[in-house]
Amino acid sequence: MLRENPATDRVFVTQTPGSATAYVQLKPKNERVERATFEQQMRQKFQLIPGTRINFVNQGAGGGGKGIEIVLTGENPQQLTQVAQALTQQMRDVPGLVEVSSTAALVQPEILIKPDPLRAADLGVSVSNIARTASLATLGDAEANLADFDAGDRQIPIRVRLSPETTDDISTLQNLKVPSRDGSLVPLIAVADIEFGSGPAQIDRFNRSRQVTVGGNLQGITLGQAIEAVDQLPAMTNMPAGVRQQSTGDAEIQKEIFSRFGLAVGTAIMMIYAVLVLLYNDFLYPWQSWWRCLYALAGH
Repeated sequence: MLRENPATDRVFVTQTPGSATAYVQLKPKNERVERATFEQQMRQKFQLIPGTRINFVNQGAGGGGKGIEIVLTGENPQQLTQVAQALTQQMRDVPGLVEVSSTAALVQPEILIKPDPLRAADLGVSVSNIARTASLATLGDAEANLADFDAGDRQIPIRVRLSPETTDDISTLQNLKVPSRDGSLVPLIAVADIEFGSGPAQIDRFNRSRQVTVGGNLQGITLGQAIEAVDQLPAMTNMPAGVRQQSTGDAEIQKEIFSRFGLAVGTAIMMIYAVLVLLYNDFLYPWQSWWRCLYALAGH
């Protein structure tokens, strides 16, 4: 589909399980449409592919490739996820923002093992034994505790764990034996609830706090217009006390430039005033002169 576009010169694709990246080299500017027009044309075609999530990477962005990125941080994962989901939905309704997504929406299937403290206490099973049994069965022991196979010129660690195929059957995990205080073995299902669920693909942190990034690309609007529109969304204006916004990427750069520009203008005015004070040896005369100039420019 990319090669069929007249603006495309060549395409290079890298692929990993579950995702792929296409690097598109466009023809010279005098032989093609603008990049924004090219992206808009391809978005309309890519939307016809079912079950896919398409994202154009903004190479000029200072963050993860989105035109605008809002980083939310907090200590409460559930509250942080709720705010991120609300912000994602509201940003999708902002004209000019496309491909809006959140890192909180990227989840993977996982096995949830929730110990029951009362049942475990009655049977003499500690939570640490439950965790160790589940970890050994699914992941194997820690690297430092593994036995080694001597292959002559190298040592090969021996990792013992359940076959990955068996973890698809939840009954296999339910029948794992957990040691109790008296040395007897107790089925895992007797001291914990086991079920399939989903969780974050990865946990990101910023200054030791959990973070979620909500981003989108720009189509027909500037970064300043996008920031202004996002700042007025209810999810941003009514943000809970436990969730904070951390600027990043191009948005952070723009805010930093504007703040430094204001500081530079203020410093320049103060320096001019100091020079005038030294010239006229009077603190009030420069202000009087400025007011006279403003009065004259106003047409009076």
